[in-house]
Amino acid sequence: AEARDLPEALEAFARAAELAEAAGGPLVQATAERNAAKALVALGASAEQAELAAGQGVEAALAHQQSLAQAMKAYEDGLLLYDAGQYPEARRHFQSALQGFRGLGERAYAQRADRALAWSAYNIAVSLPPEQAWPFWTELVAKAEELEDVELFARTTAAAALAADRLDQGQVVAKLQAAGELAEASGLPRVAAHCWAALAEQTIALDDRARHARRAMLLQPEDVQAVYAVYSVAVDAYNEERFDLARELAQEALPQGGDLAEPLQAVIDATAGY
Repeated sequence: AEARDLPEALEAFARAAELAEAAGGPLVQATAERNAAKALVALGASAEQAELAAGQGVEAALAHQQSLAQAMKAYEDGLLLYDAGQYPEARRHFQSALQGFRGLGERAYAQRADRALAWSAYNIAVSLPPEQAWPFWTELVAKAEELEDVELFARTTAAAALAADRLDQGQVVAKLQAAGELAEASGLPRVAAHCWAALAEQTIALDDRARHARRAMLLQPEDVQAVYAVYSVAVDAYNEERFDLARELAQEALPQGGDLAEPLQAVIDATAGY
């Protein structure tokens, strides 16, 4: 142990405990088990599971250490794949790690792997067409809430609301409203802006649509969806002869207009005489 050869130390301490038990030396046995547990903790085990494994003899202590090392490697390999954007492969590694940690009773590691698994699933789902991703969102929202992962919960809630909008799944206005507020509260302005922009396209009162579009622009001035939401409401305001509102919206969006600069200017020009 002093030489930091922890696997060898673990085996030696565990074997010493077995020999002490056979020889009727409870003090030596207790000391050896305690040191075996310390070696296991140094190798990454939780104190609770290390103490349990060390008390079950050499085979149990070594089996715990070897299984823990395998689960940790699966988790670390999963992280490398996740950082490389290879989410399906990362998910498989995190699933293996989760099973390993749970089998060992290592709750803290298991929760970490479970969170990584959920984030992998989220990144897979957001890359799918809405109709393919839709079945997963309810499960992912529930998982994020269970894990108490604030960011993941906000992102999955928003993704579910936006998918409901695309697929016309009902109660879209309420879902987008709740998702936008949650994303803002969670410090995710871009996610919130997409919710407000989508809400501005709903069949609700024009003034409410204008408010939501402006909120999207305020959060993400250069976001294409936010700019388009303002333009869309401006056009509808013009068609409803709300010329002042149409002109105000178009003027607000024009500095960030990009490809919509010409249509926005057209709205401004069309309302000049009113």
